[in-house]
Amino acid sequence: MKDAQPRHLSYLLRVWTVDQNGTQIWRGSLESPQTGERLGFPDLAMLFAFLRQQTSTTSEPNTSGSASDEPRPGKRDT
Repeated sequence: MKDAQPRHLSYLLRVWTVDQNGTQIWRGSLESPQTGERLGFPDLAMLFAFLRQQTSTTSEPNTSGSASDEPRPGKRDT
């Protein structure tokens, strides 16, 4: 049986620039707080493509886990 799409994903996002032949290129990484796994991306397009794939309703995500008690967007605990 396939796991259900998680209701949320958490990553620590890092972005920085590197000089490549006089041009500033943005690089990025995502780190899973659940597993400590870190993924590196050579540019922002690849990082965004990964996030689109992870949040797509037609594909299965590579990370698992969801918490039913997570606050939903637009609603805040006070």
